[in-house]
Amino acid sequence: MDTFEDNLLEQLKSGESFFLFVPDNIGEIVYCDTTTPQLEPDSDMDRQMQVFLSVVIPVAIAVVGWMLIRSTTTCILLSLAMAAAMAIFIFLSLTFFGFDQFVGTEGYAIYSFWGSREKVKLEERLLFKNIDSFLVYEKSHLDFFFGKTILPHSDERFKVEVLYKSGRKKTLAEITDTKPVQSHGDREWNSDKQFWRKVIEAWSDYKFAQFEADYKNGKPISFSNFENGIGDNTRQDFFVISNDKITIGNKTFSKSETINCEVTDSYVVLTTAEINPETSEIEKINDMRIPLNDIGNALVFYRCIMMFLGLKQS
Repeated sequence: MDTFEDNLLEQLKSGESFFLFVPDNIGEIVYCDTTTPQLEPDSDMDRQMQVFLSVVIPVAIAVVGWMLIRSTTTCILLSLAMAAAMAIFIFLSLTFFGFDQFVGTEGYAIYSFWGSREKVKLEERLLFKNIDSFLVYEKSHLDFFFGKTILPHSDERFKVEVLYKSGRKKTLAEITDTKPVQSHGDREWNSDKQFWRKVIEAWSDYKFAQFEADYKNGKPISFSNFENGIGDNTRQDFFVISNDKITIGNKTFSKSETINCEVTDSYVVLTTAEINPETSEIEKINDMRIPLNDIGNALVFYRCIMMFLGLKQS
């Protein structure tokens, strides 16, 4: 089933979208989203209805609060809070603004507009050619609250950091979600988190193409290890992949000793074999679990290992 973003991208490519400005310096657009999916402000009648509801609802709440709460001080504070909320609602209902997000094959860009889609401002742009490493930190767990029913909540922390080729480091996004879910696997995606996932996917395609070309030309490719995040105990060239071997820290494995690689929620799991040099038989199978949070360009790392093994990516 096509998502809203899929349809939006299709409209953009066909020239039928409401975007008046699309960046032309981040490569081919592969993903786009917006907080305001319309070309123009609402009609005068719609705006009048918005203003009406923005007035009626806060006033109704204030009246009910005044009737139910006997404290004069409390009533005054409640009335003031409702008046402030009313002013904010009216202001927002009369204002046309939003943010547009674009991910391309060579970078991403975020734009804002205020009053009209013709009044566009660049909020943020990043070109992949200036980047050395992306580091994604992701952790989630379920909490259960017991009452009449069991209500599971998903607590998720999602953080994206980047290391520029100049050595400068920057946190691009840090998102924390806590929300009820139906089951462990039934989670709604945060729209900002979805945008950053698309950025990482586009970066992975961009970087893997470079590594693939180097690998085919016989050049070793390397990845850094970042303990506890970028900048803490960084070990350059900690993972090195060449045509006939892979080195991880102080351990080296030949292609015949490397059996498989897969990605779980939190780890890259590399399966290796200890081979008897006399009989050429496998004596022991080992799984090396490498935390995704500690690998710069973790998805690219996984794809390069699969290329090294000659396996199709799952």
